[in-house]
Amino acid sequence: MVGGLIHTCTIQRQYARQRLTFTASAGTPVIGQTVTGADSGEEGVIIRIGMGEEGVDDYIIIEAENAVFTIGEVIGTPTWSGILSTQIDSKNASGELEQYWINDQTGVRCRFYVKSSGFGQTRHDAGDLVTATIACILPPTVTIESSKYRIVSATSGYSGVYTIVNLYPRSSGGGLHHYEVGLSEGL
Repeated sequence: MVGGLIHTCTIQRQYARQRLTFTASAGTPVIGQTVTGADSGEEGVIIRIGMGEEGVDDYIIIEAENAVFTIGEVIGTPTWSGILSTQIDSKNASGELEQYWINDQTGVRCRFYVKSSGFGQTRHDAGDLVTATIACILPPTVTIESSKYRIVSATSGYSGVYTIVNLYPRSSGGGLHHYEVGLSEGL
């Protein structure tokens, strides 16, 4: 089936936004600027700023793929600097992790299809098709897992953003042959 991959998709990976608290601030951080660690060399883009009273609870929220800054290092942008106190995953007002998606693998050859009856379709009492479950076949060369990845498609008839519901590695005599992925549209 891998030879029949006739569509193209993008696989996105999910990351947690980071909350960096700091002291000894000089200047003004600006949303959209890149903050860099002087010792670690790590970088992230500022998406939100929180300034407390008299330097208490000053923080920035950044998007930085797996960046690990060094506590106590100077962090800064062209318009601002401070000394890093903590780096933690950012949470919203409800206590849930704040997350974002980036394109991890683009131009991935795939094949979208609608699962046949008995494999996820639901029929109304009158016999009308209520939902059709969309699935996708991916090559064995992709990096994917159900909890941190999603699939985006611009393919006609399958255009959308899909959450991975089921992920089935399929093997043949020579090892992993392809992935069958059950999808749920939305977001």
